[in-house]
Amino acid sequence: QDQAGLRLKALGVIEGYPDGSLGLDRNITRAEMAVVLAEMSGMSNAARVLDGVPSAFSDVASNAWYTGYINLAQQQSWVSGYPDGTFRPNAQVSYAEAVTMMLNTLGYQGDRLPGTWPSNYLVKAAQLNITSGLTFGRNDAAIRGDVFLIASRTLDKDMVRWNSDENDFLPTGKILLDELDLTLVEDARIT
Repeated sequence: QDQAGLRLKALGVIEGYPDGSLGLDRNITRAEMAVVLAEMSGMSNAARVLDGVPSAFSDVASNAWYTGYINLAQQQSWVSGYPDGTFRPNAQVSYAEAVTMMLNTLGYQGDRLPGTWPSNYLVKAAQLNITSGLTFGRNDAAIRGDVFLIASRTLDKDMVRWNSDENDFLPTGKILLDELDLTLVEDARIT
């Protein structure tokens, strides 16, 4: 968890708290999760464009710090709200929700995974080794350290697109990390 958190911080996906800690043992909220999704998908600028835009969710004020991120996550189909039209930005994310959101960033969207939610997403995450070594209850509140580990592993997975002809998700040839538009430096000398 520490390494995953440090990796995400180095990549600019997370910032941590003012005291320098990453709060690995704290729960993560749905609003914070939307930020992680946007940052790890390289779409933080798009989220900022959506600041102040009225949300599809009745409980997301257009002037809140997280509005643009939630708007983006909803428009990208990474997240969904509740049947009552709310998003509950300050509610804790369950492990099932966190895993679903992460897989949605890879392209596993549209109720096409076999089985019923959330088992279908949890099974796919296990197949991709995104959740290996973690023990959790699907409805338990997710802790940041586990979410950061899941996010770090998700960055290295193939992005997919649904192919109707094959009736399956097919790799796009890119991993999610490619979306961050980073420059790889293979040799550097610091003096």
